[in-house]
Amino acid sequence: MRKRIYSEKPIRVKIEGPVLNPGFYSLDAGASGKDLIEMAGGYIPGTQIKTEDSILEQPLEDGQILNLGKR
Repeated sequence: MRKRIYSEKPIRVKIEGPVLNPGFYSLDAGASGKDLIEMAGGYIPGTQIKTEDSILEQPLEDGQILNLGKR
């Protein structure tokens, strides 16, 4: 298994779907999907998410779009 090397500069990612504040965010390199969801204000109350938790725990990459489904 190769070890990933992260740059020190922040990454810019977009989150779409049933979160309170979808849009673009700057996060530290190595941040996960869960970090991004928290930064976007969390899920809209009553939302059923079908995304696997393991996907949300993986590090995000610069320019990535995290789509959680329909709002």
